[in-house]
Amino acid sequence: MPEWFPKQLANAAGGLAELLIGAALFYEPTRQYAIWAAFALMIIFLPLHVIDLMKERPMVGSKMAAAIRLLIQFALIWWLWKQGAGAGAGEG
Repeated sequence: MPEWFPKQLANAAGGLAELLIGAALFYEPTRQYAIWAAFALMIIFLPLHVIDLMKERPMVGSKMAAAIRLLIQFALIWWLWKQGAGAGAGEG
């Protein structure tokens, strides 16, 4: 994240987006949009998590925790893709 960007605002905006997307997943009419929004959010955060893993001291704690977070993120990206693509074919 650039130094000039307000980190508290970014954190609050990301948290709000996660809450709204999470709530939308529970509501059938918005579920498909929420799946793709969650997928997009995961993709947006992916470079930040890769950069964090490469740091001497990752923000998430240990290198192991950062690596596990990244593996879980890839699994969630794959799962969201399957859910989003499968729903169009009557599988979701």
